[in-house]
Amino acid sequence: HSGTVTLVELEACLSDPNLQAVFYALELEASDATTLFELLDVDGSEELDIEEFVVGCVSLKGNAKALDVEVLMKENRRVMRKL
Repeated sequence: HSGTVTLVELEACLSDPNLQAVFYALELEASDATTLFELLDVDGSEELDIEEFVVGCVSLKGNAKALDVEVLMKENRRVMRKL
């Protein structure tokens, strides 16, 4: 194992009951793997290390509204970088 997770690997693991239990405990809706991955991949490496995954999931803890806010914030940062 490389110690990192790619989007493809995350998608494959989302059906795992153990990972679903973690997301449930964090009150995190993780049905959209691509959006979740993009939010967690803060360094843009297209791989998640353990710190990105854990810190990102904990910061998204809560209901879908928190996830929606994070998506909007990420999009806003992307647009601001282009200006």
